[in-house]
Amino acid sequence: MKNRIKEPVIIVSSVTLILLVLSIIKLPNIKYLNNYRAVDILADLRVDTGKKSVPIVIDSLKTATTPKKLDTALIADYSADSLTSLLTFFNKLDQAKPKHKKVRIAYFGDSFIESDNITADLRTHLQTQFGGIGIGFLPIQSVVSAQYHSINFTTKGFWQDYHFKSNPYKLPLGFTGHIFYPLGSVTTAYMAKNKAPFYDIKLYTGLNTTNKAPTIFIAKDGKAATINVSNTELVNETYINAANAPVTDLRISASDNKLPVYGISIDNSEGVYIDNYAYRGNTSLLTNLITKETWQAFNKHLQYDLIILHYGLNAIEHDKERFPWFENSMNKLIQTIKQNLPNTPILLVSTSDFAYRYNGKYNTDKAVPFMVATQQRIANNNKVAFWDLYTAMGGENTIVQWAEDKPTLAYKDYTHVNERGAKKVADIFYSRLMASKKYYQQYAKK
Repeated sequence: MKNRIKEPVIIVSSVTLILLVLSIIKLPNIKYLNNYRAVDILADLRVDTGKKSVPIVIDSLKTATTPKKLDTALIADYSADSLTSLLTFFNKLDQAKPKHKKVRIAYFGDSFIESDNITADLRTHLQTQFGGIGIGFLPIQSVVSAQYHSINFTTKGFWQDYHFKSNPYKLPLGFTGHIFYPLGSVTTAYMAKNKAPFYDIKLYTGLNTTNKAPTIFIAKDGKAATINVSNTELVNETYINAANAPVTDLRISASDNKLPVYGISIDNSEGVYIDNYAYRGNTSLLTNLITKETWQAFNKHLQYDLIILHYGLNAIEHDKERFPWFENSMNKLIQTIKQNLPNTPILLVSTSDFAYRYNGKYNTDKAVPFMVATQQRIANNNKVAFWDLYTAMGGENTIVQWAEDKPTLAYKDYTHVNERGAKKVADIFYSRLMASKKYYQQYAKK
């Protein structure tokens, strides 16, 4: 019998030699194989130089609605349909004041925008330029209500809170990720921190399970009244104050434990409004729990002109380069919105900077630029708009600088911005939004 003991050694040695050669030489750029990383058998033996890996970036992102030489400082619009392009939204902004129109934005995100962070300052910019008075949609209760910038709202008593992470009865959760029921008699009081008046005030409730018409009790500047609440639809809108009779102190009381309550809207008949829909820890997976019927029911009343999706921080996996589950979740969410809010432009905002401790020193997590590239690809594939917040705020190690500067712009978790940082992000966002508005409107005329 022939001795074959040398053959495995020869095979292993040959394969090792081939891999070593492939690790050293640079392979040619082959079409359709750009997304595959080069073989590097010595990767685990190499010394980390501290240099960031270069993420895979889409080579060409031009569409019919995106100028060929798009400034990277602008918002990229990959929409292939004029009805869902940012230009449609920008044109509506111009009609807000002169034509007394209302323009409404839904801003979905995680703890980065919690307690009206960023959206408060962005709303102020837009309302100063295009009109509008009011904060927009507010939940009937919030665990971070004390941290809101422009409004005080406190609760006396208890609301039973069912939400994304605790919804045993599969109730139709609202855009905030919550639905509330009174536990006994409960009152929520609202007052602007600068004592500014409230104009249009509407209450949003769910479908009541009893045959009787539910009632709530309100007090407007101390004047009490009882209001019958609509209860025939999945989401019901009930006026509780008219714009011609502004109030500065509002109290809403309820005791019917069968009455589902979402929240209120404080706005006016014209101008720009941003509704903050933050949910801590959300990666977008939770937002996908909102049913298509709920999307349609809320939009029937609120009629959004722009949807902003701002996720990514909670989806970043340390040092990872690919996030297929996140990409699938975002694809699903965007398609759900497109199907149920047709002709509504969507703007995807990338993750902000996020730092990880490497060898005792904080630096931008190596996964961040790969997440940004992933989000850019998601926007392009789904034909929606995209803004690279990470680059706009300064790119690599910006969050480290913001956390260590004096005065600080970010917290020492090297993840979240503080109130000053939120204002800076809002200022950058507004400036890029207005620059993009000017650019796309000029481009449309050519």
